[in-house]
This record gives sequence, structure tokens and C-alpha cells, in this order.
Amino acid sequence: MNKILRYSFVALLAMVFGNVMADSWEKASSIAVGDVVLLTVDNSSVTKELKGIKSGSTPIGDIVEYTGVPAGVYPLTVEAGSADGTFAFKGEDGYLCVVKSKNALNVSETKDALSSWTVSFEGSVATLKINDGTDDRYLKYNSGSPRFACYKSGQTDITLWKKLAAGAIVPPQFSVAGGMYFEAQNVELTCSTEGAEIFYTTDGDDPSASSTKYTTSIVISETTTLKAIAIKDANSSSIATATYTIIPTEGKGTAESPFSVADALTVINALADGGTSPVVYTQGYVVDDITDSNGQATFKIGATAGATENLITVFKAKGLENENYVTDDATAGDLVVINAALQKYVKTVEDVKTVTPETQYGYIYSINGETSKATPTLAGDGSENNPFTANDLIIMKTSQRPAEAAWVKGIIRGTYKKDSTGRR
Repeated sequence: MNKILRYSFVALLAMVFGNVMADSWEKASSIAVGDVVLLTVDNSSVTKELKGIKSGSTPIGDIVEYTGVPAGVYPLTVEAGSADGTFAFKGEDGYLCVVKSKNALNVSETKDALSSWTVSFEGSVATLKINDGTDDRYLKYNSGSPRFACYKSGQTDITLWKKLAAGAIVPPQFSVAGGMYFEAQNVELTCSTEGAEIFYTTDGDDPSASSTKYTTSIVISETTTLKAIAIKDANSSSIATATYTIIPTEGKGTAESPFSVADALTVINALADGGTSPVVYTQGYVVDDITDSNGQATFKIGATAGATENLITVFKAKGLENENYVTDDATAGDLVVINAALQKYVKTVEDVKTVTPETQYGYIYSINGETSKATPTLAGDGSENNPFTANDLIIMKTSQRPAEAAWVKGIIRGTYKKDSTGRR
């Protein structure tokens, strides 16, 4: 009986104090051997953390969404890599590693050149680089096909969160993540350390107890770097930093108020080489033939159907309703809205740099105002008196075909022979 009571008491303590004993995390601007970190994407449009490796012919980093602070579902211990100046990241099932010649992310039991990363930081943006034996690859987040994987260029930057020591003051959290926005933002600051006060700056200087004390939300109406610190009993947290890039545009990049081509070019021009924006809606006219491959369409859009300059390349977009693009779904002259991140794609050949404004993957949200394909009219209904035609079966998706046997009529083409029963 006493044993049962003791276990019940321990369980009650766990429920009561579970939140107090939970791990605390901060965005890392540096790492060292022995740190425990989380791999995340954390920006104005998406917050997801690595939850493990999804195996397959091309293994990838599987994801789980979070709000505010990651849950810590797949912690990685930082170790020294196999080469000087590199780090290895060990999870519960091995070291994060690159896969040669593939946009992949895997784990390995071996700490070697394929699992030893060069790591650098710009603020809270982490760059993890590794060589797969042929090419330099960067650990990134793919917003078009949500996953963490290793790429030669492009994709979305990652953030590492670092586990705080027990009893440390937790850095302030920002209600709005740093990133690119197209209108003013109201940012609220909070700290989960009870009794801590928050101080902040907006001029780039590091905050201290003599900086502005936080009392109400902060309006960010122009490009600003916000820094904040939490202080309690003369002890302080690390400095939390977020940069808000405010780009005024006529459209808001939403389905209701999409960017014009001019808006999109303004945003792309503000990006660093190879940089991407949050996922937005961009409207323009198809100005050339559409190339489709594996259910994805590539073409150019302009401000008018006859535009020949200031064009944007729509790169590998899926069709309406984010389903595979089908040939001739759209044609030159159609007004389309694309849901995708914008990218300043840069390619250098023999020291000649070419910059191409693009939408990156995503899908065609609408064609001439229509967001879904019209339901085709079928000639038959599958009954004996009104059978389906062969064309009905072609235009129906597999999921729309009747589960039960149905009548179909058509012309038999080819040579048929009777079997031993006299049937053909």
C-alpha cells in the first residue's frame, strides 16, 4: 500500500511541477561542444522543428510544427567533428549526415567527413555546410516540399535553438518572428522567468538595465533590428535579437490582395543573392508557352499579356488546388495567381553572374479567377440504359470512379480470338 501511495505521490509531483522542470531553449548565435540543440526553421511564415529522419530512397528530415518555442522532440548533442573546426550533431539514432549527390538528410553511426559540419552564424540564422565528396551542400528547409535536407543552393535558412542551463534566465520571446513583412508589425515581448524585467533597443546597440524598459507592444514600421534582454536580481539572460525587414507594397501578398509583378520584383530586389521570401501570392499574365514535367509547370509572367520585360519565372509550380499540373490547364494570355516563395536565383558561369527573379515551386492558386477546375460533364451515368463512355473514364479521376461495377460502352479496336469456351 505504501509503495502505491509513494508512486502516486511521485506522479502527482510530476504533474504539478512538470512545466517548471521542462527544458528551456534560446535561439543560438554560437555553439560549442557539449551543447544540446534543436534544428528548426523559424521565420515570419513558418516555425517547424526536426522530429527525426524519414527513411526511403531519399531520406529526409521529418518535421513537426510549433508555436513560440520548439518542444524539443529531437535534441541533438554537439560533438567535435572528424576535422578541425567542424561539429557533429548526434541524435537518438546517430549523427546527422549528408547523402552523396542527393537533396537528402540522413543519420549515420559513424562520425566522418559526411557527418562533420562547418557551422557559422549571422544573428540567429545558422549556416551548416558539408561536402558530400563532390559538392558543397547546405542544410536547409524546403518550403515547397516541407522537409529538412541538404541542397547546393536556394531553400530556406535554418535556426538552431540551444538548451539553457538549469536556473538560467530565459531570454525574451518575440510575438512576431523576425523576417520580411509588407506592413507595420506590433511586437510583444514576454519572458517565462518569473519576476524578470525586459529591456530593449531598436538602434542596433546591445540592451542593458539602462535601456528602454518594456511596458507595451512595440510598433515596427520600418526595417529595424530589435534586441531585448531579461534581468532579474542583477542576473541577465542572453540577448534575443530579431530583424524585421519592412517592404511597403501595394498588394499584401495574400490571396485577397496578391502582389502585382511590380510588387514581387520590389521584394525580390530586396533579397540577398539566392535569398527567398515568405510564401506569398503573386498575380501576373502568362507571357510564353508553358513547359510541364512531372506535374509541375514552368513559364514566365508579366504585368500584361504582351509584356516582354520585367518578367518573373514561375519555376516548377503545381496546378490548381496544389494538384499535379495538366498540360493546357493554362495558356499564354491567362491571368494567374501563384502561391509560392519569391527567390532571387543567381547562377554564375565563367565569372558571369545571371540573376533571375522567380517564384519557387508552390502552385497555381487561380487561373482567370477560377481556383478549381470545372467539373467535367459526363456522357453517361454507368447504368445499363446510360453507360459511361470511354472518354468518361478518361476525364474522371480514379477517386471519382464508382466502387461498384458499371456499364461502359465503346468501340473495340484490335483482333480478338475466342477462348475454349467460345468467349472473346
